[in-house]
Amino acid sequence: MRPTPTKRVKVLHLLPQFGAGGGVQAALRAARLTADAGPYAHQLVSLLPVSPNTALPPESEHVSVTAAPTPEALSELLAAADVVLVHFWNTPELYAQLRAAWPPARVLLWAHVAGHTPPQALTPTVLGWADGLAVASPFTLDLPTVQAAPLPAGRRVVFPVPDLERLDGLAYQPHRGYNVGYVGTVSFDKLHADFVALHAAVDVPGARFIVAGAGGDWPRLRQQAEALGVADRFDFRGYVTDVRALLGTLDVFGYPLAPESYAAAELVLQEALYAGVPPVVFRHGAVSGLVVHEHTGLIVDDAAGYRQALEHLYQHPQERARLSANARAYARAHFRAETFAQTMVAAFEAVLQLPKRPHTWPSAPPSPWPAAAAFVEAL
Repeated sequence: MRPTPTKRVKVLHLLPQFGAGGGVQAALRAARLTADAGPYAHQLVSLLPVSPNTALPPESEHVSVTAAPTPEALSELLAAADVVLVHFWNTPELYAQLRAAWPPARVLLWAHVAGHTPPQALTPTVLGWADGLAVASPFTLDLPTVQAAPLPAGRRVVFPVPDLERLDGLAYQPHRGYNVGYVGTVSFDKLHADFVALHAAVDVPGARFIVAGAGGDWPRLRQQAEALGVADRFDFRGYVTDVRALLGTLDVFGYPLAPESYAAAELVLQEALYAGVPPVVFRHGAVSGLVVHEHTGLIVDDAAGYRQALEHLYQHPQERARLSANARAYARAHFRAETFAQTMVAAFEAVLQLPKRPHTWPSAPPSPWPAAAAFVEAL
């Protein structure tokens, strides 16, 4: 039975780990916006302890955070929730929890990954286990496995947007040279394998390639830059907190991702468009759906096309300014908090029409490593 409208609907967000990534920021944004828009109270649960150097958001009357609960405490939270919103990206801990014993629940799976390549794949087993599916990109909605999934509460796009108001007032900072920036996860399961070589090939005097973000492949990036003799052209900044200031110094947003990248809604790419920094992206995967070719940025097919695009935008500043203005207008028209909240609420409403039911994984977790076994299944 659907809860009466006189009380707050309890939404439990199940997250692999609370940190600085886009999936967590999307969860926070969804909680805050829907708590303001309707009768929803949100509890964000991190299966693992909070990631180091991550500040927990201030708790409010209708949004709270719980980290690393015991299995018994988590089971009680799951049972008390009206809706369990599973924020899906593949981690052994999340898979182990999906395979564990659950109390009856209504489960909405929100995929923060494109879902087409392992290990960040939406498998038939995962899709069959959930009651409803929300995806962060139309690309994911079109996958054959998603279209074939038996989901009683249906499937829909819930496109997350960042808090773009924090970029209001951003102004371009004049500077010497030509700054191409990448902000995001610094890991080669997301980055193009030839990230350094792609930029080293760009024939532009005074070009600087600024790289910022969190991830484990900083040493490899630096080694590649040294090996190619182009370390002086790169500015490796590590994780930055003031994205607004960084975007204000960029001429182009260079965002070459791996063909098998799991990227979906890409909040930082939305921020770049909102800031008027025209992006250059590859056609493969979900990310190219965020860019309108030759209107808000450029979409390329290969390494030569990427180099030519960056050189073209340097040689044609008026074209760069046109793309910048279009990107700002497009982001303001399409990346709207109101739309995000409405689609999230619609997903909640669809799941709330269902009774709570048991959720049992098709096969029992093998011991002694159920989390590892679940991860292997996704390959």
